Amino acid sequence: MDEINQARAELAQLESVDRGHLHQVIASRRTIDARGRELTKMRDPTIHRLPVELLVLIFSFVMVARPYHGESITPAVIGHRRQNLASVSRRWRDVILTAPTLWRAIYLTSQRDRRTLMSQLKRSQGVLFDITITEHVDYFVICKLLPYLRPTMNRWRSLHIWNLMEYPNLICELSKSEFPSLHLTLRDFIATDDFSITNPLKTLELTFDMCNIPPSLLSRISNSSLITLCIVGDTYAWALEPNSIHFPLLEELSLCITHTEQLLAAIIAPKLQHFDLAYDQCQWDIFGMLRSKFSSVHHLELMFDNPSIFTDPLDGVTLCQAFPNTRHAEFSCVKDLLSPLTPIALPENSTKSRTAVDSWANLEKLSIHVGSRNPNEEYRSLVRWLETRQEFGLPKLHIKLRGIPKMLPDLRALFILRSKLRSCCILEFDGQPLSFCQ
Repeated sequence: MDEINQARAELAQLESVDRGHLHQVIASRRTIDARGRELTKMRDPTIHRLPVELLVLIFSFVMVARPYHGESITPAVIGHRRQNLASVSRRWRDVILTAPTLWRAIYLTSQRDRRTLMSQLKRSQGVLFDITITEHVDYFVICKLLPYLRPTMNRWRSLHIWNLMEYPNLICELSKSEFPSLHLTLRDFIATDDFSITNPLKTLELTFDMCNIPPSLLSRISNSSLITLCIVGDTYAWALEPNSIHFPLLEELSLCITHTEQLLAAIIAPKLQHFDLAYDQCQWDIFGMLRSKFSSVHHLELMFDNPSIFTDPLDGVTLCQAFPNTRHAEFSCVKDLLSPLTPIALPENSTKSRTAVDSWANLEKLSIHVGSRNPNEEYRSLVRWLETRQEFGLPKLHIKLRGIPKMLPDLRALFILRSKLRSCCILEFDGQPLSFCQ
């Protein structure tokens, strides 16, 4: 009995010691937590602890981001944003002043002086430049500043010139200079008789809003190195022979021109991968003459201002045969898909039918701009086709709905459409109401 009492006494003593240790542990934990909270308060905010590389990336986006209310990106806007960012803290100011990539965009304007240009060239520290000559700039100002830029031509990544009608000789003067392959953008200029660009270009953008595109323009430009070509304007005066323009390296072609069929018939581009066509209304006969000329295209983008009014299934067949290896197709309106999605009876078995789009064996994604207030009726053919694909055990396609309807959408109709599409495809959204995306 005494042994039991002694054991109980020892156990009680151990429990007492254990409780004391427990209280010490709890007190220590509380002290650690309190000290941690104090240290957290003493630390700089998270934004001030970001790596310099990430800050530079954020700043570069902020300075050139185009706001929703339509403010244009001008040197004054970029300078104002840069100054606002630099005024946040000393660290941000040091980052902006010492990050070369934040000084690569050079705008030549009438307000630009030699001192600020030289300061920017010094801060750029050897990075590649994006040069922009804006509209309504004094030609004599450009002539005074160009000598300071000429030694850096081997670092020109892109050159954008707007409204050359005010100084047509400028591009001719620049074309005689030597610079590496770059991105060249020309807007509204008059091509003189001696105009030519012999320097190798990787990207060429030609936009003619105020005048017609010269018929001999493409023959005066070196085509051998072009990877991306964009042409916007009126080509009514062109007279091109079939297969007369060879682009051996061209991978991306974007057209918003009149008489599209002439240029498409003239172009030879064996490596073309991305084709973008914008026009008032789809001309299905254009695709019929292409045959398999653009069989290498895997990204097809058709943007028409007015929905197609033709629903002949053969038009869809023509389109799909012209671009047989399409993997990603983008349409300005679901109505432009009606013809490719219309079932066609197969000659060997009239009881079965398929659509023209089914010939795109490599199709992975369809992007469609939403433009209707009540889209359920318009998307009925698309939903039916996607459900049929599921019945045949084919993999789900990615369907991306882009843009915002011109009219206030019927949310109930949108929710019904979302439910139907999610059951038969992988649905993505770009620019849709947040409540619709969830």
